[in-house]
Formats: sequence, C-alpha cells, structure tokens
Amino acid sequence: MLQTLMYALLAYSALVFLLNLFYFRRRRAAPPPATYEKISVLIPARNEEANLTRCLDSLLAQSYPNLEILVMDDDSTDRTWVLARDYASRHPGRIRAARNRGLPPGWTGKCWACSQLARMATGSWLAFIDADTVHHPDSIGHAYREARRRGSSLISYVPDLILGTLAEKIGVPVITFAFFLLFPMGVIRWLGSRYAAMAVGPFLLIRRGTYERMGGHGALRQEIVEDVAMARAVKALGEPIDLLDGTGMMYTRFYHNAREVWNGFSKAAFGAFGFSFLPYLATLFFAYAIFLNPFLMLGLHPALSLANPFFTQVLLILALRLFLALRVRQSLLTVLLHPALIVFALLFCLNSLWRIAWGLPIVWKQRAYRPSR
Repeated sequence: MLQTLMYALLAYSALVFLLNLFYFRRRRAAPPPATYEKISVLIPARNEEANLTRCLDSLLAQSYPNLEILVMDDDSTDRTWVLARDYASRHPGRIRAARNRGLPPGWTGKCWACSQLARMATGSWLAFIDADTVHHPDSIGHAYREARRRGSSLISYVPDLILGTLAEKIGVPVITFAFFLLFPMGVIRWLGSRYAAMAVGPFLLIRRGTYERMGGHGALRQEIVEDVAMARAVKALGEPIDLLDGTGMMYTRFYHNAREVWNGFSKAAFGAFGFSFLPYLATLFFAYAIFLNPFLMLGLHPALSLANPFFTQVLLILALRLFLALRVRQSLLTVLLHPALIVFALLFCLNSLWRIAWGLPIVWKQRAYRPSR
C-alpha cells in the first residue's frame, strides 16, 4: 500500500513536470505592438561593483525601442556609485543614476531603493531588475509582448542559472526544481487566492497603474521576500500574473560560495510561503517523502534490481532530474547531486523557519532585519 502511494506521488510529480513544460513553453513570437509603451528599467544596486557593468551593457543593447534606465546606488561601500555615475555621463538621455544614503526605519534596503526609483520613473511599465543579471537583447521586449498577449499585469522570469562552485551546484538548482517539479504553475495561475502567487525577484515587469494601486513598495516596505509579496499584492487586486521561462533570455549568478547560498535561501524560504506554517511544512514533508526517502531506503536495502521498489523509485527520480537538467541547461552533475540538494533544501528551510520563529536577525547585504510574523 505504501509503495503504491509512493509511485502515485512520483507519477504526480511527473505529471506536474509535463504540465509545467507546457506552461513554460516558448511560444511563437508575439506580433510587434502598434505602439511601444515606455518602460522604465529600475536597478537597485548595493555593492554591485562586480556585476553592474555587465548588466548595464546588456540593457543598453536591448531591442525594445522605448526604454529609460535608472540606477539607484543603495548606500554602497564599493565602486558601485562610481560605475553608475560614469555610465549615466556616457549615455545621457538613456541612463540616469541617483544615490541613496541611509535607510529609513521600518524599510528593507531593496524596497526603499525600489520605491525611490519608481518615483523617478516616467514609464507606463516598470521593470525592476537586479544588478547581477545579464540580458538577451530581446529580454525586455519579449516580456512586454507576452504581458500584452496574456493580459498580465505582472510578468516575471525564472532565470537561467549560472552555477560556479560545488555549493552552487548543490543548492541553487532548488529554484528550477521547485518551479518545474513541485508546483503546477498553470493551476497556480488559475487559482484566485492571493496565496497562489509566485514571482522571481531578478526580473519583475509590472504595469505602473497596477503598481500604484497595490501601494507600490511602500506596501511592501518590511518584506524580505518582496518579489513574492508583490505577486500576492497584484493577485489580491484580481489582476493576472505570469511566470516566463527565462532560459536564454536572462541569466544570473545568485550566489558565489557556500555561505552566500546558505544565507540567501535561509533568508527567503519561509517568506516565499508568506510565512504560512502548515503549507510550508506540508511541502517540506512532501519533498522529503518523495525525493529523498527512496535514496535513504535504498541505502538500507541496496539491491540494484527493478524488483526493489526503492531502486525503481530512485531511477524515476533521477530520470526526472535528468530531463529537467537538459531542459534548463544545467550540468549533469546537478542530477547526481540530487540527494544533497534535498538535504540542503530541508536544512535551509528549517533554518529559515527557526530564525523567524525565534526573532533572530536576517542578515543580507550587510544589513540586519528582524521580520515579525
């Protein structure tokens, strides 16, 4: 009976994967619009000296004809401001740069910088873009056309992931793992509940009118996971949101070492569920039971035969991970590291819950926050 249930749950994950392949399919290019609305590209940048040049170069090469690019140096301690000011001086009329000093009480740094950028913006669409992203020349144009085609008020990309160190190869693929194998994205889009909303922070394209109706970043001022909070706020207005496959459209390297991977996911995990305790724990249990327990049981019953249900389940899991790695262009090493990914994900998810429950500070970008939930 238990094995039948396990196979049924694995079949569910395979079905979710197939549905998400359809959901994330790259459609034929939408026809060019009759008019190109102005898009304000807004880049909050704190200590992004190593990344800002590549990001701005890729944005200057965009095919979309009606862009303004605004950079906000968020009280950086490196050369971020020097670089932003230099680009603004070399590209007048295309790039503007401003500098924020200090952080008002009750705000997270990114939300404060984004709110200042939105005040400076003159576009009818706002594209909030992280400074550590690099974009295909049609990245913004593609997102805009898809928003028009789908009638979406908020569009986000699941980015192409750059994985450098072993820690990155173990931990960071949890992003694509979750979006492709855990959650049926088409169903989530269809559900009316604001809790059924997802977005990924490196790229958020939102209608300005929608942004203002939801209260802008002022309504999110204390949010650590502001991307999901924005998606929920938009959905609460009854307006549609969409996730797009960013493979080949934009890429980012979220983290660069084990400490960054651990701190980054510990910061975001519980908040990505809206600090909802029961759905969070249910998802962790599901991930353990389906994607880790068969490996543990195989270690206790190491018969490498199809007659061994644990061996068969492990083969099915690795097959799913292989197809996913090929789909999102990740190293085949990430497939072999799958058990380590699940162990790591469970640990950082529990750490995220622990820190929030006990009121421990969350440190990010050299700032400490104490979110209350």
